Amino acid sequence: MVGIVYKMKFVSPKNAKYILYIRYMDRDEATRTEWYEDYNFTLDDLKKTDLESYNDYMGRPEATSSLFSSTSDALKEDQVRDLKKSFRVAQKHESLMWQDVVSFDNEFLEKYGLYDSQKKVLDDKKLKQAARIAVSDMLEREGMSNSAVWTGAIHYNTDNIHIHLAIVEPEPTRPRRTFNSKYGGTYEDYVGTRRKTAGGQSSYERFKSLILENIIDNSEKSSAISKLQREVITPKNKRFISLFDFEARRDFKTIFRALPSDKRLWKYRNNAMKNYRPLIDGFNQKYIERNFKDEFQEFNRLLDEQVDYFKDTYGDSRADNYKQNKLYGKDGLYTSLGNALLKELSEYDKQLKQQYNIQGSGKVDLDHLPIKNNKNKKSVLNRQMMKDIQGMFDKTFEQKRREFAAERFKQELETEKEM
Repeated sequence: MVGIVYKMKFVSPKNAKYILYIRYMDRDEATRTEWYEDYNFTLDDLKKTDLESYNDYMGRPEATSSLFSSTSDALKEDQVRDLKKSFRVAQKHESLMWQDVVSFDNEFLEKYGLYDSQKKVLDDKKLKQAARIAVSDMLEREGMSNSAVWTGAIHYNTDNIHIHLAIVEPEPTRPRRTFNSKYGGTYEDYVGTRRKTAGGQSSYERFKSLILENIIDNSEKSSAISKLQREVITPKNKRFISLFDFEARRDFKTIFRALPSDKRLWKYRNNAMKNYRPLIDGFNQKYIERNFKDEFQEFNRLLDEQVDYFKDTYGDSRADNYKQNKLYGKDGLYTSLGNALLKELSEYDKQLKQQYNIQGSGKVDLDHLPIKNNKNKKSVLNRQMMKDIQGMFDKTFEQKRREFAAERFKQELETEKEM
């Protein structure tokens, strides 16, 4: 079972459950628990079509918490009475009532430190605050911040603790529209759907995400993943050439020869690069293995932990997409490395054109470069190389090996035709 399920539904003030909810607002917790199914309508459709799932997600609560609101974790009697008056005014003015239910798998809550099944202790304060933040955000995006009132309660189930919310507008602000009745004919009513988007998310997705973000602090892990990718494995100020060895240099030229002549296509996610991506990815995999093996293992470990988290919260499809996007998505690791490599390949082409005075926008043909006499320059460069080799004992072998390989690569820019 997915760790969290979120459902929302709305009804007109003529619905019997709308009236029953108001009637039982000021009853004690035991009474509201007993009559729970009489005033809850959020999962009515599921109850009719899939009773087993309904019972899994909801069932009958063992107990119900005191009512809470936007300003209080436990409403006092006078506060409940005032809120009940607002709900009655909303009913009189034909406001719709929205009911939201956020249902949790108790094992999920326990896994993330929110519930102790042995002691039957729930961090209800954190759940109420998360609901408060999610409702406030939703009302703001729906233009109802100054018109809506709401109340909530936590229902304690054997397997699925859930938050129950009810929202109305004493003075309705939603637009009215003509709808088709399922019994035939038409009727006019306020619009109840909540599907406005925010950052590419539907109202449904955003509400659920805000609940999760505010009951489970996953920011440290997300930051660690971003830092590894941004500052260690793909830093903008580090060039591939500085870490090349002889094999990498040969692979670099192989990719250069294979790429299309039109350099405007040299963008990793460009459809025209589809057939070249395996070659680019293979190069970058070797680059990571040689230079950032430990960091990449940590990167994958953190990604796998995030995949487990998303499986718990959103299901398998969201989890699979998460890792795929982190590796090959728009801002993924291999996309970043691929574009960095393509940029250096483009710079390599530019240097060759300058060296050999080649005109034109197309890629240089490595196999048909003009012949140049670079014997004296090569001799000077080789003497400098020997001097560098003699100084290898002053630094670690690995550090000097990389510098040596980089210098050889620069020399090849000068003597490409001869080599």
